[in-house]
Amino acid sequence: MFLKKHKKLIALSVAILISCFLLLAIYGKLFHPSENLKKLEHWVGFFEVFFIISLFFYRNNWQIWMITAIIFASFAGYSIFWYRIKLPCACMGTLIPHVSLLSFFLDLIFFALSLGVACLLQIKRSALYFWTCLGCTFFLIGYAFAEKIYQKSILL
Repeated sequence: MFLKKHKKLIALSVAILISCFLLLAIYGKLFHPSENLKKLEHWVGFFEVFFIISLFFYRNNWQIWMITAIIFASFAGYSIFWYRIKLPCACMGTLIPHVSLLSFFLDLIFFALSLGVACLLQIKRSALYFWTCLGCTFFLIGYAFAEKIYQKSILL
């Protein structure tokens, strides 16, 4: 009852929480980029700025929360690859080195929070299952993308 009554406040609170961590990541990517991944980090940083703006404008729609879940699922796949090979993921540039496992857990938490907010905003159960499966697929895509970057940028 309490959650459904205050769903707009909860959506705003989760958007603020996610934005705080993304702003730290954006700062790291734009002002302390990794030398090997400078161009990628700038593009991702600008994407994250656009994403934060979109999240605040559409925070009361379950669709933006499903997109948020997909984004964080792919970020989780990206960061777990770097953790597996024991290198920093550069998720925050070189501002905070070796945050791969921390980033992975934050991404999982934000994935779960996004699904939770979507439930509060009345997503249909079948759509929730579909988007959750899609999130798992994007987890694998994020992992594969990180592996490709490792092969092209780091191993060269």
